[in-house]
Parts: sequence; C-alpha cells; structure tokens
Amino acid sequence: MMPDATGLHGPTTPTPEQVRDVAALANRVFRPDGRGDMGEQYPLLFDPDRTEQMRIYVRDDTVVSHVGVRVDEVLLCGATVRMACIGAVCTDTDARGQGLAGALFKDAVRYAMDLGASVMLISGDRSLYRRAGAYPAGRFLHARAERSLLDDRAGDIELQRVTPAEAPDALRLFETESIRFRRTSQDYAAQLACGMLCNRPGQTWQALVGGSPVAVVSCFALPADEGRGITALCVEEMAGDRRAALTAAGRLAAEQGAPTVTVTGHAADHALAAVLAEIGAAVEHRPFHPGSTIKLLDLPRLWTDARPLLRERIGDAAERIVVTQTIDEDGVVQAAEFAFDGQRVKIEGAEAVVHTFLGRPDGQAMTCASGRLGELLGLALPLPLPMYGLNYT
Repeated sequence: MMPDATGLHGPTTPTPEQVRDVAALANRVFRPDGRGDMGEQYPLLFDPDRTEQMRIYVRDDTVVSHVGVRVDEVLLCGATVRMACIGAVCTDTDARGQGLAGALFKDAVRYAMDLGASVMLISGDRSLYRRAGAYPAGRFLHARAERSLLDDRAGDIELQRVTPAEAPDALRLFETESIRFRRTSQDYAAQLACGMLCNRPGQTWQALVGGSPVAVVSCFALPADEGRGITALCVEEMAGDRRAALTAAGRLAAEQGAPTVTVTGHAADHALAAVLAEIGAAVEHRPFHPGSTIKLLDLPRLWTDARPLLRERIGDAAERIVVTQTIDEDGVVQAAEFAFDGQRVKIEGAEAVVHTFLGRPDGQAMTCASGRLGELLGLALPLPLPMYGLNYT
C-alpha cells in the first residue's frame, strides 16, 4: 500500500526490524515515565516472528498508530473456541484525530475473523470499542479476605517460584481446569519470564505437598497510594487445589506485608466459592476483567464451536438450533436469530446480543422467549468466559 497524501502508510504490519519501533510507540503512550519496556513485558505480542499480530500506520518511517491482536484457543468445558485479544492500542499525539485507531481496529477484526475467532476480548472500554459493539459482559466472583483468614492451617505446604524452566510441569496443573486459555509450554515460559500479570509486575508460585505440586497461583502486589506499602495481594489466575492455592496466597501476602488478599475466579467455580465461604471472605460479582469489553464477531461459528458444551446442556437440540446474525456496515452484530422446529427467536441490539451469549454483569438472566426454544436457550446460554490472567494483552 502506497502512502496517502498525508504521508501515512497503512493499515499494514511491521517488518521484524520494525517491531522495536512498534514497542517504542507503545512505550511513549503507556510508559511515558520510562518505567518498563512493553516490548519486554509483552513478548508474545511484540514478537518479531509474529508480526501479523501488530496492525500499524507508518508516517515518514515512524510507527504512529498500533492495534495489537492475538488469537488464541480457549477451552470452554470441552469446547474449543478461538478468541481474539486486543491490546496496546495507541496513537502518537500528533497523529490523533484522523481515525487511525478505528481503521486499525477494523483491520484487526478482519484478521481475527480470518483466523476463525468468534469472540474478541478488549483490554479497554472507550467510545471506539462501544461504537464497534463491545460491552462489559460475563460474571466472575471477586473475593477479599483479611490475610489472617488464610493462615496455613495444615502447615505442610511448601512454596516454590515457577520459573520458565518449570513451565511444562506447572502447565500440568491446568489440565483439569475446564475454562482456560490453551498455552504451549514455550508461550507459558515466555509469560513467566516477562514478569507481568494484567499490566502489573507479577509472580507465579507453586504450592507443593510432599514435594509434589498441587496448586499454582499468579498474583501481583497492589501498592498503596504514594508508595505507602502494599494494600493487597491480588490473585488473578490459579489452577489445582483451591484450598492450597488460597493458603499459598495468604503466605505470600504475609511475606510481602499485604494485609488483605483478593481473588478473582469463575462464578461457577464452586470449589473456590466453598473455600471462600468457609473462611468468611467477602464475595461480590463483577464482569469480565473490569475496564475491559467484549465484542462478538461470528455467532454461527461461536455456536458451532461451542457445541461440545451445548450438547451437554441441551442434548441434540444443539445440532438442530440454527443461529444467524445481522451485521451492520460497521461490522457490529446488531441482531441474533435462533430457529428450531418452526419456532424463531430474535434478539435485537448489540448489547443485548452480547449479554445473551456471554451473560450480563449483574447476573440477571436474559429473557429470550417463551416456549420450547426459549427454554432451550435459557439452558444453553450464556457461555462461560476465560479469565485473562497471564494472557492479558
């Protein structure tokens, strides 16, 4: 693509040699104080071997706008769904107001759909994303507990920092987790090495009993205002035994001087909820990663990919329900229609469609329709969502 009259070239992707320039733009926007290098903090995004993940505009050989997009496989209770993660969306100050981020976002959507993504997770909530049909959705539990409630009662848990070398062994603990991002051991090792968790410095630890790992937790310390110590140790990802994971979090909080521990988990994680209730933790519910939004890309594909889970929920009706969508000129899914045995249900409005498929943040059920089809949809939806954890982009 040739530069236009303003000297802008794009949407395009960088050469491997330009990746450092893309990271430099992200640093100018998100790390203006010079603390941290996003190229090092997000190695799976700013990867010279995966330049297609970076959609950019260039002017006079300088990268002036960027939208990062990764497409990953997500396991949803036996179903594999491809989801895109959007992040590091930025434009140089003197290049703003020209619609560059919007054009790159549309380019990222096209790229993600070409790779089979049906859902897009966006680490931001602003007008650009709302206009594109992205809204807060999903329902997760968020617990807060005084550190004393998590004292090591058994006294037999050993903590071990998970290094990149231990990535393959630590990943084994995720094999029994029914809702998660699929990761290779190489990618997990890179995520561990960069030391970032949800855009904060983080660490990952294993809890061992008798020398064998039983749980893994990824957490970060939330600093108090004006550097006055630590207010909480925040657990954003866990696998394995829930009691052991919470015990590990309590011990880490004690070592770091954090008076409280916060834990984010799936609303349907009954094992975690039971332990939290037992220790008297305060629990509330929140949408998928506060400050983030979710866009639906392809409803028929999502329904098809989710069928292994849907068959468990509604039997062979999962095969017989036909899902279609109405997309406007801006690529927003404005309506979803379900057809089954002569019955039809139509959901209109981009936000209502997102909430029908992925759940309302307040947990209220969407009223689709009466009759057999309405009953089936009430059982089938909403679908679960993964937690960002180390996959935050």
